[in-house]
Amino acid sequence: MERSIRVAAIQSGPLTNDPKRNLDYNLELFEKAVLNHPDYVVFPELGVTPFFCIGLKDKSFFALAEKADGPTIEVFSKKAREYGTTIVLPFFERGDIEGEYFDSAIVIDQNGNPVIGVLPDGREVKTVRKNYISDYRWGPDQVNDEKYYFRTGVGHPTFKTSKAKIGVLICYERWYPEAWRVLSLKGAEIIIIANASAGFVSENAICLLKANSAMNAVFCVCVNKSGLESIKNTSASYYGLSAIIDPKGNVLSQAKPGDESIILTANLDLEKVHEARTDLFVYRDRRPEFYEVISSR
Repeated sequence: MERSIRVAAIQSGPLTNDPKRNLDYNLELFEKAVLNHPDYVVFPELGVTPFFCIGLKDKSFFALAEKADGPTIEVFSKKAREYGTTIVLPFFERGDIEGEYFDSAIVIDQNGNPVIGVLPDGREVKTVRKNYISDYRWGPDQVNDEKYYFRTGVGHPTFKTSKAKIGVLICYERWYPEAWRVLSLKGAEIIIIANASAGFVSENAICLLKANSAMNAVFCVCVNKSGLESIKNTSASYYGLSAIIDPKGNVLSQAKPGDESIILTANLDLEKVHEARTDLFVYRDRRPEFYEVISSR
């Protein structure tokens, strides 16, 4: 029996130093996305906030952080309720303890309520928080300083929504096959990747998504930022290449190089997850007793 859902991935262009302008711009993109009546709408990493982790180490950006019930979440909760769609909204999260900040995402259901995530050990979380925090310098121009801003998360939760069970990986996390497998083993039918990715890794972008989708027999919805974004006289160029992949590694929809503000849509038949896992028995034939070295420190 077909279980068809429609997803919309919003590949946004460059943002600015003006929070209101950024919010209005993303709301405009959202209004375009819902014209196709999607069941799920997905935004890139940090959502309506520019990606400021580009070597500035500027503490003024902490003022952009919000609690999980903050004003931006409230705006999109109303939109989710108005249009009856589930929204996966990444955001810069201010933690409950003063001085804790996270690169997070919240899942808002079609009634405007947050969906509670469940970690593999059964603990519940309000948001998914990025677990792998990058920090690097590629040549003279490209610097990432996420460790200055973000505390690490506590694991990989799944979110049981009305039409599908989903998992969320944030940018750098897509490079960890263990993260994909944990979410898939805990029942995720769709793995959403919220990206703000630049640099030479564009060469690996689509093949990485196709391989992990096929190896785990799971749908993937990856949405990246795009274009040249400038913050405080420092710029980074995001390569876009957002894509929607099926459980056998086939591309259902993909942004072209050079695309900026675009919206990808696709219909996903969730029964294809079961079909893929009984055509190629990657779960039946697992040998976890061999994998202890993966979790060894």
